[in-house]
Amino acid sequence: MPLIDAISAAALAKIDDYNQQNIANTAWAFAKLVVTHQPLLASISAAAITRSSEFIPQGLANLAWALAKLVVLDAPLMPALSSAAMPNIDEYVPQNLSNMSWAFATLGVLHQPDDCYIGCFPCQARLVSSSGHVKHCVGFRETSSSRPPFVGFYSCGGHSQND
Repeated sequence: MPLIDAISAAALAKIDDYNQQNIANTAWAFAKLVVTHQPLLASISAAAITRSSEFIPQGLANLAWALAKLVVLDAPLMPALSSAAMPNIDEYVPQNLSNMSWAFATLGVLHQPDDCYIGCFPCQARLVSSSGHVKHCVGFRETSSSRPPFVGFYSCGGHSQND
């Protein structure tokens, strides 16, 4: 794909000049095309880790979504996205929350900074279980390879699994 190769080469040459939106948009665009360009993804990852504190909620959510769409489990980047999301999680709109949650669940990522599960969104994302109980936190844990990742509901107090 000559155009994709040309865009990738140009992006690689300029990645150090990218801001957080450029990083997230580039990853999102390649994910929409379902194109996994490994050198570009590695550069995006390095740039995103370096600038993770600069990302706005939409950028973090879009970057996480792009990785999940491409089924790329970037071990250093996912915890960086998780850690960057936690301080301002109250600024996330529902779309950001759902994209971030979907991405981490799709990749089967479990991240527990300071004993808190990524996706712990008290009061922002109220999820109702089949029994009708409102759950305030979403936790992710890996399961055996024969089953998809389990998305469980956790209470904010002590992170015990309910239902």
